[in-house]
This record gives sequence, C-alpha cells and structure tokens, in this order.
Amino acid sequence: MQTTFETYKDPADAFQAALETGGVRAGVACKPDGLYVVCTSRTARKYSWEFLGRVYALPASKRAPT
Repeated sequence: MQTTFETYKDPADAFQAALETGGVRAGVACKPDGLYVVCTSRTARKYSWEFLGRVYALPASKRAPT
C-alpha cells in the first residue's frame, strides 16, 4: 500500500500542519524535490528524506485557556 503525503512549499506551513496533527512524534522532512512533508523521523529515514525536526506541543486539554 502506497502512502500519500500532503506536501508544502513553505517549511513554516509544514511545521504548522505538524503542530495541528497533535502527534507526539510528528515532525517535518524535506524531500529531494524541495517540498516539505509532515512525517515521523522513521518515515524520513525510510524514504531518505532530510528530517528537520519534531514539533512538541501540549495536548489541548493541558494548554492554558486563551
């Protein structure tokens, strides 16, 4: 089964999407074509993408009210 990744031209957009996923291991990787994807470091290694880092965020239930 082939997995489809949503790609982003701007790394800031990719990091924002990773933050919104709420996944503990969510991060951003850069593909050879210059696009960015939200994935785990393991997935980035699997496809030989450059992993840029994880996004750490508190779950919504632990955040301060705005």
